[in-house]
Amino acid sequence: MPPPDPLKNVTKSCVINDSATEIACAAFDDRNFVAVTQYRKLGTVVSVTGQRASTGQVTYATSVLLGRDEPEVHVFARAIAEIVQRSSASRDPVVPADHVTSACKPLLVTLALTEFTPQVLSRVCAELQDCKVW
Repeated sequence: MPPPDPLKNVTKSCVINDSATEIACAAFDDRNFVAVTQYRKLGTVVSVTGQRASTGQVTYATSVLLGRDEPEVHVFARAIAEIVQRSSASRDPVVPADHVTSACKPLLVTLALTEFTPQVLSRVCAELQDCKVW
């Protein structure tokens, strides 16, 4: 029997708005990675960092590294970060009340989609619920 893969990852295919869509998720030691593509290419690359306050609320900063720097790209990246954070937070211990802030694991998101609509975002987020590698 081969040894287990040291890189936790999930890939899946689905159809979103009549377009074949590929989703890949991976958990590296220093960051998480999510790729969503309908073109079989990486597309726009976005770095997302989060900061958790003592209240437990997370604020996100998004930065386009390559590709389209449009508002809808930032919205998609932030929504994906929230899904990843919720999934990983359910596995993390509770942040102590006296701990003012805690850095969240950075996320690298790539997006290559035919359209950036609320319906597409909703479907992408629903599909990511099954990618529990974090």
